[in-house]
Amino acid sequence: MPSPSVSNFPNVAVAFSGGGLRAMLSGAGVFDGMDSRSSIASPNLKAGRPTVNGLLNFATYMTGTPIFFWLADSGLSGGSWLIGASAQNNWATIDTLRSQIWKKPQLIPDWTDSGFSFGNMGSDFIRKNKNFPDLVSLTDIWGWFIGYGLISRGQSPATTLFKDVTAKSAYTAGQMPFPIVVTNQQANGSSYNAQDPNVPIVEVSPIEFGDWQTRGFIRTDTYFPLERNLLMQDGNNL
Repeated sequence: MPSPSVSNFPNVAVAFSGGGLRAMLSGAGVFDGMDSRSSIASPNLKAGRPTVNGLLNFATYMTGTPIFFWLADSGLSGGSWLIGASAQNNWATIDTLRSQIWKKPQLIPDWTDSGFSFGNMGSDFIRKNKNFPDLVSLTDIWGWFIGYGLISRGQSPATTLFKDVTAKSAYTAGQMPFPIVVTNQQANGSSYNAQDPNVPIVEVSPIEFGDWQTRGFIRTDTYFPLERNLLMQDGNNL
């Protein structure tokens, strides 16, 4: 067997299933168990006992899977919330997420939650709906609470983009697995069939999104500048 080197080291990917909050919490347990930085799981690694602890730190990719992706609306799910929360918070450990982001077992913040106000949420929706009237959806409300409660607590999720991961120090230093969200696409109102070979599998990453069926990908740095400018046009980071 050849000695490990850059040329023959295997690409390792970890995938976390969709399925809502339960899937996220289940995935968080697996994430923590495979993370050598874990305060709970790392003693097994240090003691030399058989363990998968540390596997996550060798991974090249980490993938989260939402349940569905509609042409008109989108619905995110547990696996993508998990990797999004870690990646957006600079490759945060589950210990850090539990103490700083997932502080309360609720998605809808209360009046005492630091950094939150219903006024901020309202201004986010007014600005978004004004600039993107063709993208208005009830999913926006659900997505806002998910983003705030699970990923970007303390700041508006409307100013947090997946593309921002590329500016995190852990990403630029190559310390985190490359995050990818995988979705299924279907025409709005059509019946979903996971076995249909014509249903595109869409990949969304911090640098691009698209599908391998059509081999059509769009770079986020060509898509998001306009959106970022519109979201931030009042100069308020919320």
